[in-house]
Amino acid sequence: YPSRDIEHSGEALNNFSINVSYHFGDNHSFGLNVGKEALQLYDVKQDGKKFTFERQPNILWAGASYRYSFGELFDLVPISPYTELSIGGTKYGPIGKFSLGMNYNLSNSIEVGFGYEFTSLAYTEFSTYKITNKSGLIYNLTYKLK
Repeated sequence: YPSRDIEHSGEALNNFSINVSYHFGDNHSFGLNVGKEALQLYDVKQDGKKFTFERQPNILWAGASYRYSFGELFDLVPISPYTELSIGGTKYGPIGKFSLGMNYNLSNSIEVGFGYEFTSLAYTEFSTYKITNKSGLIYNLTYKLK
């Protein structure tokens, strides 16, 4: 069987995404995303009785996201928790992401944050539907255009 460890390909933009968001209301935003994700996925090919497993270390994905920001928790410390849901696609199938995190407002236009993200990719292999999942810590840098 192939290794179950997720290995990184050494590419500079591994587990990376860019999001452009439009804020509406005080707490809502809608965004478009593009990124690369390392998931446990093999491209399996069959030639007669021979199977070839080709690991796919970096999967390109694109999609849309919705974020709800709960607002600043404290007047003196500008920390605001958020939750985000992203839905998109890859060449293998649909991808979904759910994250919870906190942003710290450094200035009127710059925020840094961290959180936890769960990712799931659905795909087919020999006419069978399968799902591969991943979760982990995330961090972000936000620049707000005014």
